[in-house]
Amino acid sequence: MMQGLTSAIVNPNDLRLMETIKSCDVIKNNTLYADSYLEL
Repeated sequence: MMQGLTSAIVNPNDLRLMETIKSCDVIKNNTLYADSYLEL
């Protein structure tokens, strides 16, 4: 994601992976508010 990956085939039921993706979005400032992280 830090190198420009914009899409990937992933398992949406993998909780750890989904947490990582949402965390990266917050760190990269791709989300307006960080409260979307709480919607896991």
